[in-house]
Amino acid sequence: MFLKRVVDTGRAKVSDYVSAPAAWPLLVLLATVPLWASEELQQNLQRIFGTQALASRSFGPTRWIGNGASFTTVEPSAADPNIGEIIEYDTASGKRSLLIGTVQLTPKEAAKALNVEDYWWDRDMHRLLIFTESRRYWRTNSRGDYWVLNRDSSELKKVGGRDAPASSLMYAKFSPDGTQVAFVRASNIYVEDLNSGAIHALTSDGSSLVNGATDWVYEEELNLRDGFRWSPDGLHIAYWQFDESGVEKFTLINDTDSLYPKLTTFPYPKSGTKKPAVRVGVIPTSGGSTQWIAIPGESRDNYLFRMDWIDGERLGIGQLNRRQNLATIYVSDIVGGSPKAVYKDEDQAWVDLPESEGTARPGESFLWIREHKAFLWLSEHDGWRRAWAVPFDGSNAPSAVTPAGVDVSQVAGTDPESRWLYYIASPDNATERYLYRSPIDHTGPAERLSPSDPGTHRYNLYPDCRWAIHSYSTFDNPPTLDLVRLPGQQSVRMLERNLTLRANASSLLDPPVEFLKVKVSDGALLDGWLLRPRNFDPAKKYPVIVYVYGEPAGVTVTNEWQRQSGLFH
Repeated sequence: MFLKRVVDTGRAKVSDYVSAPAAWPLLVLLATVPLWASEELQQNLQRIFGTQALASRSFGPTRWIGNGASFTTVEPSAADPNIGEIIEYDTASGKRSLLIGTVQLTPKEAAKALNVEDYWWDRDMHRLLIFTESRRYWRTNSRGDYWVLNRDSSELKKVGGRDAPASSLMYAKFSPDGTQVAFVRASNIYVEDLNSGAIHALTSDGSSLVNGATDWVYEEELNLRDGFRWSPDGLHIAYWQFDESGVEKFTLINDTDSLYPKLTTFPYPKSGTKKPAVRVGVIPTSGGSTQWIAIPGESRDNYLFRMDWIDGERLGIGQLNRRQNLATIYVSDIVGGSPKAVYKDEDQAWVDLPESEGTARPGESFLWIREHKAFLWLSEHDGWRRAWAVPFDGSNAPSAVTPAGVDVSQVAGTDPESRWLYYIASPDNATERYLYRSPIDHTGPAERLSPSDPGTHRYNLYPDCRWAIHSYSTFDNPPTLDLVRLPGQQSVRMLERNLTLRANASSLLDPPVEFLKVKVSDGALLDGWLLRPRNFDPAKKYPVIVYVYGEPAGVTVTNEWQRQSGLFH
């Protein structure tokens, strides 16, 4: 349930709301607000949600280049803070240089500058793919415009052609050799040759099917959005296809954007009803017919939650049954082969799938190790969420990488030699997060690399794990970001302190949060936090707001900066 507005009549009340289709638990007990306090409340809400005064500054998006010798990031232009420029930093010295200045369109496009929202380099950094003018698709801004800047010729081309509808492209990405870009538009997959400008559609049935993108359920429940993958040699593209025919429609009422309500309708399978049929196919990038991978089982009774290239001829595909208590990893040749099950993870209740986004290398959804001879898998089958090394040929049993007694929150990366797994965990306090590493193919204890400062530590690791951008925050302290050298966690340079946010938010952060534990009926201890009102008097009684949004897959009681939601509380 999403709060829509509070009516100011001297007594605040929740009178309007918009219901979301997911039935997540939310209990809010709101005390009445006296009239004299409503003006201050509205001012604070405006500061939190309507301005940038209480927004934290990040650093990035960053791209490591030159074998870790430097990295690039986006920073506001001095001429126009709303336009981003790409800056290169020398990793060791911190030397700053302007790599790509304001990207100016020709007068044909009204002489406007591109706002760089995200970007990707080709393999040799000769071309730059820029994402801009983004629009919402489900819950993320996945649709937009893409441009390619040729650094050798300074030529700027709009991907999809000059006549492509505005903000209509999704998930554009370079081919491995950087000479082509593939993208999704109107549920079809296209490939554009960057030298000739020729564009051809790989699929043409997107009016009734969804190719290369995912539906609401996959985006929401499986964290899967981008629905296609280039082969390592660039000769094929593997993709998901969704057939939503027969799936019942769900209707949302939007009465916040205009005077009269608007209806939004989309396919949404409720429990026990018909869900989309999903399959994975491989198509030549030069054009031709799709070779469908015959994964066992009824396509409407299973999910295909993972797909990635092992090499130029084989795919790894993850299947999850509808009850979500059996995950199976298949390996299949792309031509004429039968998928072979190489690993199964089963639980009487449900299998908690490891997220692929943020854990695998760019363009991959499995975290491969041992030169693609094995992959890492997070499983709770022995009672702890541990990392296991799984040979993709099924020749040997999976071997434990992380120790028992430690739940792995997230995989941060592996070094190229597959000697170490870097991961986020907190064995002693579930409200905190630290970086650890464990040996993969040699013996040795787990090592904590983060400092002991209580709170939440997050990392963006360079692929060889020698450098990282480290973020640290607590519930009452906005994030600071610094460049660190691993494994010793030596802080080389501070990147962002968020001093302005810290000063602007100080009046809202007093008194500080208090973390506590609550014993429930079966004796288990649950983590919680308590915020007291300003000028709290222990001799008085106060109304209480109770906020519960926990679930098996996610927690809300974490000692980290909660951004807008924390400031709202």
